[in-house]
Amino acid sequence: GSLRLFFRKVNRSNRSQATSNHANQGAIDHFQKARHCVEQLDSEDTAVAQQKIHLALSQLYVGTGQYDLALEHLPVAYELATTNQDAAGKTAVCRWRARLHELKGEYPLAFTWIEKGLADETQRNTAEYAQILLIAGLINIRQGQQDEALEQCHTALEIAQHLGEVTALARAYNLLGITSLGSDSNEAIARFQRAFELYQQAGDVQGQATSHNLIANAYFNLGRWRKADFHYRQALRIFEQIGDIYNQAAAYNNLGGIAKNRGQIEEALDYYQEGLQLAEKIGGSAWMVGVFHMNLGATFVLQQETAQAYHHLRQSRSYYDQVQSKDFLAETLRYLAEAALLDGDLTQATIWAEEGVQLAEELEMAVDAACCYCVLGQIALTQGNLPQAETYLRQSVQTLEPLSDEYQLARSRYWLARMLLFGGTKTAEARQLLKQAHAAFSHLDASLDLTAVQTMQKTYNLT
Repeated sequence: GSLRLFFRKVNRSNRSQATSNHANQGAIDHFQKARHCVEQLDSEDTAVAQQKIHLALSQLYVGTGQYDLALEHLPVAYELATTNQDAAGKTAVCRWRARLHELKGEYPLAFTWIEKGLADETQRNTAEYAQILLIAGLINIRQGQQDEALEQCHTALEIAQHLGEVTALARAYNLLGITSLGSDSNEAIARFQRAFELYQQAGDVQGQATSHNLIANAYFNLGRWRKADFHYRQALRIFEQIGDIYNQAAAYNNLGGIAKNRGQIEEALDYYQEGLQLAEKIGGSAWMVGVFHMNLGATFVLQQETAQAYHHLRQSRSYYDQVQSKDFLAETLRYLAEAALLDGDLTQATIWAEEGVQLAEELEMAVDAACCYCVLGQIALTQGNLPQAETYLRQSVQTLEPLSDEYQLARSRYWLARMLLFGGTKTAEARQLLKQAHAAFSHLDASLDLTAVQTMQKTYNLT
């Protein structure tokens, strides 16, 4: 009876502390006290309570990036669930083991627990089963297995809808949104917004922050950086309040992306380096660390510091290889090609850019393919092969025009205009392309790109 009262008190405390800086630590302290309490009693009478406490502590430690501590409690929770003949409890442990290993980028281990969790058919129509499917789907997206990920996502969605399980339903909508990011950011926003509303309905503050972050990613892809910045900062504020270090690091990475594209190079480097330190502090996944190195490398490309760029971009590829991740590999190949182009190594630049195109098209990532075609156009322009340069650059522009990525479209238009002016023909078209690029970069506050356009307009008297 005292334990039931204690758990009710903890649940009330967690709800009331949802916006407190120490909410998770307070909950951890509560459950640690409960654990010490039940250890003083007969183990047979408290086995179920012990199981729940160890699982609850595991969830809190995973949520705050304290993975080693979580691994102290998850095996105990699994053993107790086995002893208690609690199939649902075992499935719950499998979910959190899978989630922990996914966050650490240990995908083979994650799949071991995913398979174990999905093996019990008696749990097939449960919320925990759906959550395990969604973890599998997320990993499959990162590894380029889109069809399998979509199938898992739709199955989880059906289970969650049948159960009326709001949190699992919200996560399914978030995952569906992630599958749309590379092809239709507006559709992704609608799905992320639906997830946000469901998390609000469930009172899940961490879920709301995750949706803020994903909504921002979609706005970033659309070049709507003010909206992206707003949602990133909303997400960061919540993640800091609840002590979610993993997602704090992700938010810093995303804010760095806006700063980089706006030409605020030092600010971008600060965001990326701070986020990388947080990721390394908690033993973050190779996938996440790889993304930080990719973005640091891209920023050094902008500064034309190719030695630093290669250092980070090669580390990025190495981290992606560790977890067989493909979702950012085409982008990394593009930055490597840009670095090689700066160094005058046109052969290697071409190899990397073509590899990026092939991978992006294989994964149906149209924006990444278009960006790699733009680099191929720049290489051909440097070689003096104007017909080939025009072919690549027009392909880049035509691919991007229906995709609503204002920033990348403006960059491709700038390079196409530069090629046309270099060839001394089609000045009227070049003027229009530069005018469009100027309007986009002005709207986005992309200072470095805007300066390049203005310089080109002045050089050719097109202002």
